[in-house]
Formats: sequence, structure tokens, C-alpha cells
Amino acid sequence: MAIYFIEGVSAPVVGYNFEKSVAALPVLCPKKVAVLAGGFFCTQLPPGVLEDPRSEFSPEEQKALQGYVGKEIIWMEENSPELFTKEQLMAILKHEEAHIINGDLVGATDVVDDLDAEMAADAYAAKMVDKKAMKFALMKAVWHIVKRTSVRGKFGKIIEFLSIIGSGDIKQRLDALRK
Repeated sequence: MAIYFIEGVSAPVVGYNFEKSVAALPVLCPKKVAVLAGGFFCTQLPPGVLEDPRSEFSPEEQKALQGYVGKEIIWMEENSPELFTKEQLMAILKHEEAHIINGDLVGATDVVDDLDAEMAADAYAAKMVDKKAMKFALMKAVWHIVKRTSVRGKFGKIIEFLSIIGSGDIKQRLDALRK
């Protein structure tokens, strides 16, 4: 894991490797308090997690994050910077930051999956960075999830992707970003 303090983002960003970190996710999110996206989410850093061997923090990372125990941090899959333009990446980080600013994690006991909270975070990211960047970042994040989780062939994945962005919450979020 790596820790980034990115100019313009109010919370530290921790890079993780999805395949290596699956076992550690219950440690990182013991109450499943997370606002999820394709390779990005934010949580409060729980007490004891830095010392837990399943969390994979080196002694240097433990020291760097010590002051953030009990505070919100943003998690970013390590290969995410390669998947998005700089502007799209900043839009996603601002989206996650909005969940912190808006208090979406306060009192949550499970995964926060609220359309209003997601749309408010999208709007914040669009205002702080760019509406078009947020829209394309959201579509790329969905495609990333489909590629990782779908057992279908290439054509099936494309159909699944089009189905997801063409209906439900994702469609509503994309429509709001088009206005």
C-alpha cells in the first residue's frame, strides 16, 4: 500500500491492490462503512487497523497514518491512475471527498448506497473539477467493475455495461451530469 497526500484533496489517499487486499477489507472496513465506486471508496480509519497484519501497512505507513485513526481517508486502487485522465481522477477523488464533507459516513452501519448522496457527491466533483470529467470517470469506473466481475465474454461485458449505464441509479447520475 502507498499513501498519497494530494494537493487539493482534504483527506489522505491510500493506494491498495484489490487482489492482495480482499482479505484485508473486513479489517479496513470492519462495519462495512464505505461509499464504494470502481476502485475508490472512503472510510474512517478504525482504531487498531494499522497494527493488524492483515491490513498490510508497513511501519513507515503506520507512522504516516497514525494521526488519521478515527478520521476519514480515501482508498484508491493502485492501478486507477492508469485508467483515468488526471482530470477524471481528480473528479473521482473530489467525489469521495464530498462524501466526507457531506457527512455520508456519520452513523452509517453498512455500505452507504444512497442515490441522493451519490448525486450530491457527483455534483460537488463536477463543480470542483469538471462535469464532463465526472461523467466519463463514472462510466469508466462502471466499465472497470464490469471487466473485473463479469464472467461473460467481451460482447457480453459490453452489453452488461450498456445495461448498467442505461438504467437505474447510474443512468440517473449520468443524466444529472448532462444537465
